[in-house]
Amino acid sequence: MLKLLIDNDIDEKQLLDRIESLRKILIEIGIQKGLNSNEALEIGQILDVFIIEYQKRTHRK
Repeated sequence: MLKLLIDNDIDEKQLLDRIESLRKILIEIGIQKGLNSNEALEIGQILDVFIIEYQKRTHRK
């Protein structure tokens, strides 16, 4: 289901940009609400999807 967040047309650079943005958001939420907050867990799951997709694409090369 979360895989639907990633547009098939997105390139590796855009994936990295989104990963970095999500990482910053996760850190900010972690500081404000704690890493066990629902918001942090949700962002963490989304971040995982983007990281896995990036690894899949770069591993094939």
